[in-house]
Amino acid sequence: MSHTSRRRRSPRSVVLAACVAAVLTVSCGGSVADAPDPAAGAEAAQTPAVGAPDPAALRVRTGVSAAGGDLNALGGADRCTADNTSVVGYVGPDLAKLDAIGLETLVIEEPSIVIDTYLQAINDSGGLHGRCFITAVHQWDPADPVGSVERICADLSAQTPLFTINFLGDVAAIECLTLDDTVPTLGLYASAPSELLVLADGRLFVDDGIHAYLLENSLEVTLQTQYLSPDAHLGFLRGAGSAIDDQIAVTRALMADGGLFSLIDEYGIDVNSVAPIPPAFSDLRTLMPARQAGLLRADLTEAQRAAAEQYLAGLADDEVELLQRIETFYLEAAMDYRDAGVQVIVSTAPWYELRRLMRAAELIDWQPWWLTSDIQGATLTLTDAPAEQARKFLLVSARRAAGDEVPHSDRGCAALRNTSQAAPAFSHRHHTDAWSVLTATCDLLDIAVAAMSRMSPPLTGESFVAAMRQTSHEFAFGGRATYSLEAPDSDVDAAASSGADRFRVLEADPECILDEWGCMRALTDWLAPVADAKDVDADG
Repeated sequence: MSHTSRRRRSPRSVVLAACVAAVLTVSCGGSVADAPDPAAGAEAAQTPAVGAPDPAALRVRTGVSAAGGDLNALGGADRCTADNTSVVGYVGPDLAKLDAIGLETLVIEEPSIVIDTYLQAINDSGGLHGRCFITAVHQWDPADPVGSVERICADLSAQTPLFTINFLGDVAAIECLTLDDTVPTLGLYASAPSELLVLADGRLFVDDGIHAYLLENSLEVTLQTQYLSPDAHLGFLRGAGSAIDDQIAVTRALMADGGLFSLIDEYGIDVNSVAPIPPAFSDLRTLMPARQAGLLRADLTEAQRAAAEQYLAGLADDEVELLQRIETFYLEAAMDYRDAGVQVIVSTAPWYELRRLMRAAELIDWQPWWLTSDIQGATLTLTDAPAEQARKFLLVSARRAAGDEVPHSDRGCAALRNTSQAAPAFSHRHHTDAWSVLTATCDLLDIAVAAMSRMSPPLTGESFVAAMRQTSHEFAFGGRATYSLEAPDSDVDAAASSGADRFRVLEADPECILDEWGCMRALTDWLAPVADAKDVDADG
């Protein structure tokens, strides 16, 4: 059931989420043996009984239909051929190289596997509007993101994709492909800075949302559900280069009814903010050196500490200086927050910056609440984070959560994926990181193909954008995605490019064994986004 958020008109003194002791005692719920195996049904589906429908084709048709697609566009007498194809681009990190930046504990599967399998199922059934589809997979190197994205932009642009799926929403790829080459882009498991919205001219769609939209709703939803007190002192951790974005979002979050009332007056919120993170600290290439140097780690053994000191001794002076600056920045920031009486940290910084602050907080024995949105998510933020800090981690999210009932469409997604001959069978448990990414990929494909099915040939980027703007899709797990504009002549706003159209508050459960870091569990029912967040335009 979805509830529309309604603003309260008088200050209330609500204790900040005193529910912790109660809500964090929830167990993981079942052993590995108890969990349904998502691959079991899929493996059986690879050898269907005589006359049984093909599982891949069936999942495509049911998914497209649920997303408002026209099934008459699929298949038909005029089967597509290799001479009549459209390219769908895929851009994402090379997951096989995550260990190079210290993320070997992250367990997710390459999304391009299910993307290619999904599109191949369309081809096998005759295509869509008489066209076949080719997946152009381009992966950037986490150890050299700048150089590899430059190469990808040149190569993919030459393939003239109808649209591109950008896993995790790499900004550099959005800038070159979406802004420079005007290729419509779908962000998968992605958010994006608000300033990109105007420049993208309506061609950018992100399934999580635009930063300003997500930040405002994270504040509003937790206030409405009383997990955030109107008397709480908030500290904001701002990512490098996102100061404009955050100013827009914080301003919107502090204004009600078109500026007649502010959340300061309405809820009595006191906002404490610090300077943005220096850009040099946000370079992914700092992750591995910081890890090997034991930066901001309170849990190192004597052997690990000795190894860290030996590693530092082998670095150049400028490399050591950078690590020292990073450590000093976060320790001082944590102490400044603590001394200012900050009770809750709200972040728009990247996941690894938030985790560094969590580690600094642990070192000074300070345990604030961490209020985040799908800008960061939990998959990476909580990997290697201090468990005691994770126990006070709240996520306002539009995604699936541990404990949700697994709908038939999600099981069908795994069955479709397991018709692929390009990789071993998908056998990850429900509600793991791998499961969440897989099902989110199917969700986005359902929406994209449904949009294409509503188009009249020829298929063009412009008509694809127009068809995407007709999207309003309620997922079987309870979430909803909407990319439609509120009025035909409306400017593209933050909500119109933000797929997430329902939110709920999730808690971290570090004791859960689903992932290396635990899992997230729902604390509230689904809530619709706040009304004026839906009216926020990108110009501020």
